[in-house]
Parts: sequence; structure tokens; C-alpha cells
Amino acid sequence: MKRGKSAPALYVLWLACSMVILMAIPAFADGFDVQTRNGVVVIYTKMEDSSSYGTGFFVGKQKENPQYLLTNYHVVEDYLNHGGGTNKSTAKLLVVYDLNQMEEAYVVDVLEEKDLALLRINRATDKRKSLVLSVPKENYVGNLVYAVGYPGVADNVHDSLSYYSIEDATVTSGSMSRLLTESGTGRMLIQMDAEINSGNSGGPLVDKDGYVIGVNVEGVMTTVVGVAGDKLGVSQVKTPGVNFAVNIEEALPLLNRNNIIYETASERPNLVLYCSAAGFAVLLFVLVVILIQKKKKTGMSVTAASKKAEKKSVRHSETAAAPKQMPFVRSLSIQHNGMRFPVGAQQMLIGRDHSVCRLTYRDGTPGVSAKHCSLQWDEAAGEFLLTDLHSSYGTYLINGQKLTPGISYHLRSGDSFYLGDRSNELRVELG
Repeated sequence: MKRGKSAPALYVLWLACSMVILMAIPAFADGFDVQTRNGVVVIYTKMEDSSSYGTGFFVGKQKENPQYLLTNYHVVEDYLNHGGGTNKSTAKLLVVYDLNQMEEAYVVDVLEEKDLALLRINRATDKRKSLVLSVPKENYVGNLVYAVGYPGVADNVHDSLSYYSIEDATVTSGSMSRLLTESGTGRMLIQMDAEINSGNSGGPLVDKDGYVIGVNVEGVMTTVVGVAGDKLGVSQVKTPGVNFAVNIEEALPLLNRNNIIYETASERPNLVLYCSAAGFAVLLFVLVVILIQKKKKTGMSVTAASKKAEKKSVRHSETAAAPKQMPFVRSLSIQHNGMRFPVGAQQMLIGRDHSVCRLTYRDGTPGVSAKHCSLQWDEAAGEFLLTDLHSSYGTYLINGQKLTPGISYHLRSGDSFYLGDRSNELRVELG
């Protein structure tokens, strides 16, 4: 009989474990996230004597209507060559949502050598959503990726707008073959066997979570020579299984220098962690219930004296001094992925020289010198001291004020500064 009374508690414990498993399943689910298509549109260039098509996708904060798009430079190249962006031009650049909805877009900035372009529409739209960005790492190689876009529109001989809706965006899947740097340009590319065709250009390459890791750009073409009768023919044939996307890391400086807000995967909630925490809370609750039941059965009770001692202990803990906070500097650069570095009373050097700098940037990072600046903690004042070490590119407060080399500037917890370029932003913190 005694064992039978504990059965409800054991049942609740079993039920809680089942809930944890079920909650975790979505976090580990694989496959294409269909919501990705909600961020993709057709980019339509309309000129007097011709037209061209491509794909683009919106970037911005997840809970706000987006206004800015990324695409390939070659998607808007004809528009720019026909005087696009000037009062005298008759060329139009259109974002097409579906058969009956489209609006004019404008070129904000381009990186021609990277084949990237940043566009905007006149007002933020509720017809599409922003996509989240994620810089791919070497351990992504071999993972499943998806190329999203509108490859059919360029081959649509009827010049119809019936293939432009969210549901008409096509998805091709494949494996990431490698990350590489293009010889001559230094452009970072992703090679994959996900198929890319005409019209796909400028669309997002995403991982299984729907995070954008690249901008689809091209497939490899092979020259084929053939003989038909007595005539020699030469044609270009697409090489199957060899396709490329521009690494999304190349687009970040374009977004940063135009002060475009965007979200990265490192800023998104960790569903696995949340599910685990929720499951742990449920299990803890169940265990507490079991312990309370056991105490009731054994007749345990809290005496007045123990209650008094408990209250005294609580009062003591409430009046105890708060733990001492440690000074840190957090890098907001995408290459550091939000890492924090401790700051002490001794000068901490920041720059590209790995032999002396504690916080280091990759060689070739724009705007960062070998020994760029120093940071230290003034415990007496409760402030950080930032000093530019006569860097080539300058050290700036977040409001754009350039630091005088050799002069220490006082920063409080939460203040930010950057090295040469806003993409190299850092923030001082206590925690």
C-alpha cells in the first residue's frame, strides 16, 4: 500500500521526462525551413529595350518590417549601366512580391569586386520577413544546404509575372563542398552541389535552420566543341554539381558601413538550451513535490526556532554585499562571435599582432593595425581607460569621435568603441 501511494509521483516524473524529450525534438529536427521563402523576392530590371531578372532577400530585425535587401551586383548591373539612380534614367528596378504587387527599389551601395549589392525600398514592407545571417565555419563542410530563388523567371518566354509569389520560390538542396578564397580577388566563396540556374542569382543559400550563409552567384560553365554534319559548333554547357555562393561574411562590411541593422545566428535564442532549461525546471518541481509528500508522511515539521533561524539567514543574505563584478571587453565583430576578454589593471593590447595582443583580429582585417590600442581597468575610479597607440586607421568612440593618439579616454560599463571601421566594434562591460 505504501508503494502504491507513491505511484502518482512516479507517473508525474515519467510524464515530465517525456515532455523534455518531446520539447527537444523540434530543436534537432532536420530539413528545409519553409519560412525562409518569406524573405525572398524577384528583382526585376525594366529598361526601354530589354529586361532582366534575379533574386534578392530582405535583412533586418526579425520582429520589424524590413526595408533593405541583399542581391548580386550583376543582378543590378544593367540597371546601373542604363543610368539607374539618376533623374534622366528610364530604367526601373522593381521588387516583385506577386503577380499584382511590386514596388520600386533603389541601389544603396555595391561591392562590385564581391558581386554584392545593397538595395532599399521606399518604406518598410509587411509583405516579406527578414532572414537571419550566419557566417559558415569549416565544420559546415559536408552539411546539407539549400539554394532559394526564382530560376525559372529568366526563361519565362511569356514575360509573365505569375511566378513571383512566395509559393513559387524554388528550393534546390545539396552538400557544402568547401569554403575557399578566390584567387586574384580574395573573395570568400562557398562551393556546393546545390543546383543554381539563371534567375537564382542574388538569392540566399541557407542551412537547415534557415540561416543565410551565402548569396547564390553562379555555376561553372564548360566550353563544349561539337561537329554537326560538316559544321563545327562551340557552346557553353553548365558543369553539373559545381556551384558557388558568396560567403555571407563578405556582405557584413557592406551592411555595417551603411548602418543597416541585421540579426545573426549567434543573437538568436538557443532552442536546445531553452528546452533543456524548461525540462529541468519541470523535473525540479516534481522532485520538490515528492520531497514534500515524504515529509508529510514522516511527520516532519519546521519548528518555530528553525523558522526564526531561517528568517535570520534570509535577512543576512539580503544584506550581504553583492559579489564583485569583473571588468570585460566584448567584441561585436562577427569573427569573434561575441567573445568576452577580461580587462585588468595592466594595459591589454588590441590589434593584429598575435605575439603581444591579447584580443587579436585576423590578418588583413580592414581598419585594424598590428598594435592598434590598449585598454585597462581603473578600479579606484570604476572606469576603463582606452588609449590609441598611434594606429594607422584610428580608434573611435561609438559617436564617431576619433581618439587623440597617446591620450587615455575614460569609458564606463556599456560604452562602445571601434577600430578603424564600425564592423570592428567593441563594448566594455562589468559582469
